[in-house]
Amino acid sequence: MNYTLPQTSQGFHTCHILKEERMGKTLTNLMRFHYIELPKVTQDKRSIEELTEEARFLEYLKYAGEPNDRHDHEKDGS
Repeated sequence: MNYTLPQTSQGFHTCHILKEERMGKTLTNLMRFHYIELPKVTQDKRSIEELTEEARFLEYLKYAGEPNDRHDHEKDGS
């Protein structure tokens, strides 16, 4: 998602499970919801070469479809 969730951790990846409200019992361990908050992916402004493979892929998702993506900005020096 290209926005941040309210009340989440500082990390860009969070995982949620289904629980019964009153008893707090987990419904199943076979279903998990993974959220990747793209605005949190590379806030430290490292160059693309310094990023992990996972972070590079997420950067691609973050800027895919934009006419001037991050890679083009780094080539320009802007």
